[in-house]
Amino acid sequence: MIDLTGRWALWPDPPLRLWRAAMRRALSDVDPSLRAPLAGDPLLRDQIAALTGGGPVTVTAGVRAAAVALLGHEREVVVERPTYLGVPRALARAGVRVRLAPWEQLPAGVPVWVTAPARNPDGRRIPPELLAGLGPVHLNSAYAWYAEPAATPPAGATVVGTLHKVAGPGACLGWVRGDLPDRAVAALSLTAPPQHWQRAWGYFLQAGGLPVLRASRPDPARSRAAFLAAAGLPQSGEGPNVLIRLPGRALPGRSAQAVAELARAGVVASPGEAFAAPGHVRCCLLGVPAGDAQRAGEAVAAALGRSVRNPVPAPAGAPA
Repeated sequence: MIDLTGRWALWPDPPLRLWRAAMRRALSDVDPSLRAPLAGDPLLRDQIAALTGGGPVTVTAGVRAAAVALLGHEREVVVERPTYLGVPRALARAGVRVRLAPWEQLPAGVPVWVTAPARNPDGRRIPPELLAGLGPVHLNSAYAWYAEPAATPPAGATVVGTLHKVAGPGACLGWVRGDLPDRAVAALSLTAPPQHWQRAWGYFLQAGGLPVLRASRPDPARSRAAFLAAAGLPQSGEGPNVLIRLPGRALPGRSAQAVAELARAGVVASPGEAFAAPGHVRCCLLGVPAGDAQRAGEAVAAALGRSVRNPVPAPAGAPA
């Protein structure tokens, strides 16, 4: 079976040695009684700023924690569709009214949440002209590791980042770039990792651990190109995620049926409903070698037929 759900493999030895050395160093110079400053450990903040282009950085526990801290006090937030539903669900649990809308229907004057670049689930990038008239805008840059540099964010936009999509979910580490009000910094600090964890990541980044880790993984761009070519799909989008529109109408259960068909063909994929995209399946190529991606694409073509199309947004009337 070729797993295209985004499951993470364990770290190989070279980056793991650097991580263990960084952790030992952090544990030797951080007393257990210490807590990190509200905005985060200075070493880690400096390293993240160097990685992401400079500017003020506030350390977080990840994208969802940041979304709730930044937007949990709002009455309404509009989130792009299709999208990974973890953020809208977290906001809804915080009491926020969440509305999903395609890019062309994002409203002005209401807080908006958009993934850019390399949107999950389809790898599309929102045109800058659509962002220009919106505000306040919150950009989730989780997949920027696998895309060409994004355009300069609109004035006043808040950029949220994470190590999750390059180091695995156990990293539990993210950041917000930009000047934030004291209220937001205090809220973000409530769920931020402890001081020794932040310091360990700071040392790991300082030692060049991230390039070593990334070099140990298959290149998602090569895997994406191999998958799309083998599946007979257009070479479009960027990043590791591919959203496949299924032939026919988006009837209830069609995505689950397609996932089952793919499983019988040896490919594990995710139903589109998990991304507000009924009538689709999502394939994630993180950690998938190009050869396996090619074989998976061939299986998709055989199981679903070459009439599938990609990438497309979910239908405007799709349920949230």
